[in-house]
Amino acid sequence: GDPEIAFPWLAQWNHGTTEHDLEKQCQQFIYETQWSSRFFTPVKNLVHELHAQNIDVHVVSGSIRWIVAAAAAELKIKKQNIIGTAVEVKQTRLTESIITPVPCRAGKAKAIAAKFKHSPAFVVGNTSLDFEMMETASFGGLAIQSDIIGEPCYVTEQKLAQAAHDRGW
Repeated sequence: GDPEIAFPWLAQWNHGTTEHDLEKQCQQFIYETQWSSRFFTPVKNLVHELHAQNIDVHVVSGSIRWIVAAAAAELKIKKQNIIGTAVEVKQTRLTESIITPVPCRAGKAKAIAAKFKHSPAFVVGNTSLDFEMMETASFGGLAIQSDIIGEPCYVTEQKLAQAAHDRGW
Protein backbone atom coordinates (compact mmCIF):
# COMPACT_ATOMS: atom_id res chain seq x y z
CA GLY A 1 0.00 0.00 0.00
CA ASP A 2 0.85 3.66 0.00
CA PRO A 3 2.79 4.68 3.13
CA GLU A 4 1.47 8.25 2.88
CA ILE A 5 -1.99 6.78 3.53
CA ALA A 6 -0.94 3.97 5.87
CA PHE A 7 1.08 6.04 8.36
CA PRO A 8 -1.75 8.50 9.10
CA TRP A 9 -4.24 5.64 9.35
CA LEU A 10 -2.03 3.97 11.98
CA ALA A 11 -1.92 7.19 13.98
CA GLN A 12 -5.69 7.58 13.76
CA TRP A 13 -6.19 3.97 14.85
CA ASN A 14 -5.34 5.04 18.41
CA HIS A 15 -7.93 7.84 18.62
CA GLY A 16 -9.64 8.02 21.97
CA THR A 17 -6.62 6.63 23.80
CA THR A 18 -4.86 8.93 26.24
CA GLU A 19 -1.43 9.99 25.12
CA HIS A 20 -0.02 8.74 28.42
CA ASP A 21 -1.51 5.26 27.93
CA LEU A 22 -0.21 5.04 24.35
CA GLU A 23 3.27 6.09 25.46
CA LYS A 24 3.24 3.40 28.17
CA GLN A 25 1.99 0.76 25.70
CA CYS A 26 4.74 1.68 23.23
CA GLN A 27 7.42 1.57 25.95
CA GLN A 28 6.14 -1.82 27.08
CA PHE A 29 6.20 -3.15 23.50
CA ILE A 30 9.78 -1.95 22.95
CA TYR A 31 10.85 -3.54 26.26
CA GLU A 32 9.01 -6.86 25.85
CA THR A 33 10.12 -7.40 22.27
CA GLN A 34 13.71 -6.33 23.02
CA TRP A 35 13.37 -4.02 20.05
CA SER A 36 16.69 -2.31 20.73
CA SER A 37 18.46 -5.53 19.76
CA ARG A 38 17.26 -4.83 16.20
CA PHE A 39 19.14 -1.52 15.93
CA PHE A 40 22.01 -1.75 13.52
CA THR A 41 25.32 -1.72 15.37
CA PRO A 42 26.77 1.01 13.11
CA VAL A 43 23.74 3.23 13.85
CA LYS A 44 24.07 2.62 17.60
CA ASN A 45 27.77 3.50 17.38
CA LEU A 46 27.07 6.63 15.32
CA VAL A 47 24.42 7.88 17.76
CA HIS A 48 26.72 7.15 20.72
CA GLU A 49 29.57 9.07 19.07
CA LEU A 50 27.33 12.03 18.18
CA HIS A 51 26.12 12.18 21.78
CA ALA A 52 29.73 11.99 23.00
CA GLN A 53 30.47 15.07 20.86
CA ASN A 54 27.40 16.87 22.34
CA ILE A 55 25.59 16.76 19.01
CA ASP A 56 21.83 16.69 19.28
CA VAL A 57 20.37 13.67 17.47
CA HIS A 58 16.89 13.85 15.93
CA VAL A 59 14.79 11.13 14.31
CA VAL A 60 12.37 11.72 11.46
CA SER A 61 10.11 8.78 10.66
CA GLY A 62 6.84 8.12 8.92
CA SER A 63 5.97 5.69 11.72
CA ILE A 64 3.79 6.93 14.54
CA ARG A 65 5.65 9.32 16.80
CA TRP A 66 4.94 7.46 20.04
CA ILE A 67 6.48 4.14 19.00
CA VAL A 68 9.48 5.90 17.46
CA ALA A 69 10.02 7.87 20.68
CA ALA A 70 9.89 4.68 22.76
CA ALA A 71 12.45 2.99 20.52
CA ALA A 72 14.68 6.09 20.26
CA ALA A 73 14.74 6.37 24.07
CA GLU A 74 16.77 3.15 24.02
CA LEU A 75 19.47 5.19 22.22
CA LYS A 76 19.06 8.10 24.66
CA ILE A 77 17.38 10.26 22.03
CA LYS A 78 15.02 12.76 23.64
CA LYS A 79 11.28 12.52 23.05
CA GLN A 80 11.15 16.12 21.84
CA ASN A 81 13.70 15.19 19.14
CA ILE A 82 11.27 12.89 17.37
CA ILE A 83 9.30 13.81 14.29
CA GLY A 84 6.81 11.10 13.43
CA THR A 85 3.29 10.74 12.13
CA ALA A 86 0.90 12.00 14.78
CA VAL A 87 -2.60 13.14 15.50
CA GLU A 88 -3.71 16.10 17.57
CA VAL A 89 -4.21 15.54 21.29
CA LYS A 90 -7.17 17.23 22.95
CA GLN A 91 -7.80 16.99 26.68
CA THR A 92 -5.10 14.27 26.93
CA ARG A 93 -6.80 12.05 24.30
CA LEU A 94 -5.68 11.34 20.76
CA THR A 95 -8.04 12.59 18.06
CA GLU A 96 -8.39 11.55 14.42
CA SER A 97 -6.97 14.90 13.21
CA ILE A 98 -3.67 14.26 11.47
CA ILE A 99 -0.83 16.69 12.13
CA THR A 100 0.66 17.79 8.84
CA PRO A 101 2.94 17.52 7.13
CA VAL A 102 2.99 13.73 7.42
CA PRO A 103 6.71 12.88 7.59
CA CYS A 104 6.84 10.65 4.56
CA ARG A 105 8.73 11.33 1.34
CA ALA A 106 8.61 15.10 0.70
CA GLY A 107 6.74 15.49 4.00
CA LYS A 108 9.96 14.63 5.85
CA ALA A 109 11.72 17.62 4.30
CA LYS A 110 8.69 19.82 5.03
CA ALA A 111 8.56 18.66 8.66
CA ILE A 112 12.27 19.41 9.09
CA ALA A 113 11.83 22.89 7.58
CA ALA A 114 8.87 23.55 9.86
CA LYS A 115 10.76 22.57 13.01
CA PHE A 116 14.23 24.00 12.43
CA LYS A 117 15.64 27.37 11.39
CA HIS A 118 18.52 25.73 9.50
CA SER A 119 18.97 22.63 7.41
CA PRO A 120 20.45 19.63 9.19
CA ALA A 121 24.19 19.25 8.67
CA PHE A 122 24.04 15.48 8.29
CA VAL A 123 21.19 13.10 7.49
CA VAL A 124 21.00 9.31 7.58
CA GLY A 125 18.33 7.41 5.68
CA ASN A 126 17.66 3.84 4.68
CA THR A 127 14.87 3.75 2.07
CA SER A 128 13.67 5.71 -0.93
CA LEU A 129 11.07 7.29 1.39
CA ASP A 130 14.06 9.25 2.81
CA PHE A 131 15.27 10.71 -0.49
CA GLU A 132 13.78 14.20 -0.06
CA MET A 133 14.92 14.34 3.57
CA MET A 134 18.46 13.46 2.57
CA GLU A 135 18.48 16.32 0.10
CA THR A 136 18.01 18.76 3.02
CA ALA A 137 21.46 18.01 4.47
CA SER A 138 23.86 20.93 4.22
CA PHE A 139 26.98 18.83 4.83
CA GLY A 140 26.21 15.30 3.73
CA GLY A 141 24.14 12.20 3.99
CA LEU A 142 24.58 8.53 4.62
CA ALA A 143 22.40 5.86 3.04
CA ILE A 144 22.42 2.73 5.16
CA GLN A 145 21.35 -0.71 4.07
CA SER A 146 20.23 -3.48 6.37
CA ASP A 147 18.04 -5.82 4.41
CA ILE A 148 19.07 -8.71 2.24
CA ILE A 149 17.41 -9.84 -0.98
CA GLY A 150 13.81 -10.80 -0.28
CA GLU A 151 13.47 -8.66 2.86
CA PRO A 152 10.70 -6.01 2.95
CA CYS A 153 12.86 -2.90 2.50
CA TYR A 154 15.50 -4.35 0.18
CA VAL A 155 14.23 -2.73 -3.04
CA THR A 156 13.70 0.72 -1.52
CA GLU A 157 17.07 0.57 0.24
CA GLN A 158 18.70 -0.18 -3.10
CA LYS A 159 16.95 2.80 -4.71
CA LEU A 160 18.23 5.14 -2.01
CA ALA A 161 21.72 3.63 -2.17
CA GLN A 162 21.81 4.27 -5.92
CA ALA A 163 20.61 7.87 -5.45
CA ALA A 164 23.27 8.37 -2.75
CA HIS A 165 25.96 7.01 -5.04
CA ASP A 166 24.79 9.19 -7.95
CA ARG A 167 24.83 12.33 -5.75
CA GLY A 168 28.00 11.57 -3.83
CA TRP A 169 26.33 11.32 -0.43
